[in-house]
Amino acid sequence: MQDINQQLIELAASYYDDPIAFARDSFDWGSGDLEGYDGLDEWQEKFLTDLARDLVIGEAGRPIPTDKLPEDEWDTQVRFAVASGHGTGKTALIAILILWYMVTRPRANIRVTANTEAQLRSTTWPELALWHKRCIFRDWFLWEATRFSKIGDRENWYAESLSWSEGNPDAFAGKHGRYYMIIMDEASGIADVIWETVRGSITTDGNCHVALGNPIRPSGGFFDVFHHPHKSNRWNIRHINSLETKTGNSGELRAIMREYGPEHDVTRRRVLGQFPRQAASQFISTADVEGAMNRQLEHDDYANFPVYMGVDVARFGDDRSCILLRQGPKVLDIQTFEGADTVQVANIATGILKSRKDIQMVFVDEVGVGAGVVDMMRRYDDRVTGVNVGRRPTNMKLYKNLRVELWDKMRQDIPKMDLPSNDALKRELTTIEYDFTDQGQMRLERKVDMKRRGLESPDIADALALTYARPDGAEFEMFDDDDVWEQREYAGRSKTTGY
Repeated sequence: MQDINQQLIELAASYYDDPIAFARDSFDWGSGDLEGYDGLDEWQEKFLTDLARDLVIGEAGRPIPTDKLPEDEWDTQVRFAVASGHGTGKTALIAILILWYMVTRPRANIRVTANTEAQLRSTTWPELALWHKRCIFRDWFLWEATRFSKIGDRENWYAESLSWSEGNPDAFAGKHGRYYMIIMDEASGIADVIWETVRGSITTDGNCHVALGNPIRPSGGFFDVFHHPHKSNRWNIRHINSLETKTGNSGELRAIMREYGPEHDVTRRRVLGQFPRQAASQFISTADVEGAMNRQLEHDDYANFPVYMGVDVARFGDDRSCILLRQGPKVLDIQTFEGADTVQVANIATGILKSRKDIQMVFVDEVGVGAGVVDMMRRYDDRVTGVNVGRRPTNMKLYKNLRVELWDKMRQDIPKMDLPSNDALKRELTTIEYDFTDQGQMRLERKVDMKRRGLESPDIADALALTYARPDGAEFEMFDDDDVWEQREYAGRSKTTGY
């Protein structure tokens, strides 16, 4: 046993500046639960190699060279940031980095945090437990719920998982050990005050700050590292395209690339590891809306599509109720009503429904007072369906709720639509903004927030978006016109629409 432990000690010393050899030798690649995996990905090797190089320089008290700054501004701290698409193996990299640092640096201290406590507890920290069990040095360390420590020196040689709070940023201050590293997972969701606090704690030669994550927001500490010169000049930054990695080149991500194209923000953050564009808070392109309002479709271009009615019911005194008819790519009619109560709205919509037998389905926003309109209309016609746009979407990975999913379907159709020249509709479609949750789900700006910006409620646009829902048992799914479009493709492309 002594001989084996001595061999491990000698191995650990040899890995001080060589994390690639550590990763190669410490895990049984190709066997057990690593069957099918032959080692680190190329991007992971490059990251660890560059990090180790800078650590060795900084720990020796020498300034770390960078071509971003003049030599007299170089310092001895190590800062690395990775913005990656999904499925690239960054969480595994964090675990291997922690193990290498703990094995090779005596009395190392590491603090690990993430965008949310749930991410830290359910993903980041358990990944360390998984790789610890695989590691040839596993008997040296003890994994616990919030601490990973050297057996026999728990209080001095450890990594700890630490959730953050904007109200208590000092939990990340005051640590100035020789071998000190802080790691941020899903760093885009970590508050600016935590970034500033951490910045003040990375002061000793060779101290290291590592931040990795999906680039969700075009603002905040993680974004600044990549875009603001006074901060990014001191960081070694890199973007990882999921499709260029061993584990990220999945059918789902390739489908996103095909569906949205390479310039869409969904593709940029989920696949390419690029931040949303700074001007991308505008959800629908003004050029697309203006093009749709200038487009004149022939009757044959939309005649084969079903007709749908969307009814958005006013909730506040200065909002309008709206009734809208859509037939495939053509908006047929828009009617708005200020000050109309639910009975009046229900009667008007029912009258339209009775007069037009070609309407296949009516979708009414049933949130709040809209539920009454649904009940009244259903007394006369079973084509009426209530839609709760706040409920869960069909694609929970991409969308926060059903409303943004419906709007996104509408957004994708607008470049081929014929919209009426309506100033209110144009404003509503082009002024609403969006962002992403910490989990990477797209979400739309709330109506109350639009009002704070001095904008009107997007009642007409919401009515149009409602026409993209359809009932399927107890669940709502996206209505898809693909069958009709396929028939049109087969029959020949229209000179008017270009399809």
